Amino acid sequence: MSDDEATAQSMSAGDGKSLLARSWLEGAVKAVFLGDWLKTAMCS
Repeated sequence: MSDDEATAQSMSAGDGKSLLARSWLEGAVKAVFLGDWLKTAMCS
């Protein structure tokens, strides 16, 4: 079992705030990577 799975299991069903923060964080990370990739693609 990964840490994420353990965290998900210990998290109560009503705890949507941390889930929202986590998906927002993942979205931010993806946006950064995408922006980085776009910059690289434009420069090459």
